[in-house]
Amino acid sequence: MEPGYEVYEYSRRGSVADLHEVLRAGVKPDEFLAYDGSTALVIASRSGHGACVQELLAFVLLLICEPRMAPQCFIMLLVVVVLKLLWLA
Repeated sequence: MEPGYEVYEYSRRGSVADLHEVLRAGVKPDEFLAYDGSTALVIASRSGHGACVQELLAFVLLLICEPRMAPQCFIMLLVVVVLKLLWLA
């Protein structure tokens, strides 16, 4: 199995708990690209798995949040919150 394939596959299936587990284990969310260039975020979106999209965005947010990047982190946080609200609506 290629590195990062688990993240892609769990995102495709909508397996949020498994996705959460492999991300916390240190697997990078963009390490695997499908034959068409799709990432885990793209396949989760295409498959309609909003919870996986939120998990991936929240994980990336945690990776990039440093004090010097506060404005970008705030914007990404807003995106995650808006997606959650839209998904629940």
